[in-house]
Amino acid sequence: INLTMNLADAFAAYDNDSTLFYLKKGYTLSDEIKNDTMATHFLLKYITYLPLAGKAVESIELFEKIDTAGMSDNMYIEYLKAATQMSSYVVSSYADQPEVAALWKSKTKTFQKELCSKLSNDSPLKKYHEAEYYFSLKDYDKATVMLKDLMDNEPESSNIRARAGHGLALIAQAFSDE
Repeated sequence: INLTMNLADAFAAYDNDSTLFYLKKGYTLSDEIKNDTMATHFLLKYITYLPLAGKAVESIELFEKIDTAGMSDNMYIEYLKAATQMSSYVVSSYADQPEVAALWKSKTKTFQKELCSKLSNDSPLKKYHEAEYYFSLKDYDKATVMLKDLMDNEPESSNIRARAGHGLALIAQAFSDE
């Protein structure tokens, strides 16, 4: 099962179809052996990547069926991470439908705020999501300070550092669009 998750993670950066294949396979295997924790991990990642395959509706339907009652604190944090990312992808999927996009943008902010409230103050992930939240509010000064801090303090191989660099690029683009 762990190998299946590793394969899904390995494909995530460049082959969404393979990622979805391995996540679905891992979910099925985990479900068959009654490993609810792993099944939930696979499902959360699966719903995160579905919108990237043009399957936002399926992602939303699966997401809305998840029962968070009784989730451990750590699993609930994983749920919020997935919810934040998935809802962000859904916003992009509905760019041509402003009402739907606005609804999911609002949900993204809600998930993000709750995620930040659950993470420790020194967590780089918390800092990143707070910066992303400020970016969504167009408070580019606060977002820039936080993202630069992550760039200065995270190792070069860090996913958070890469995401912070992307965030700074989006801020630069926002300024050039004005």
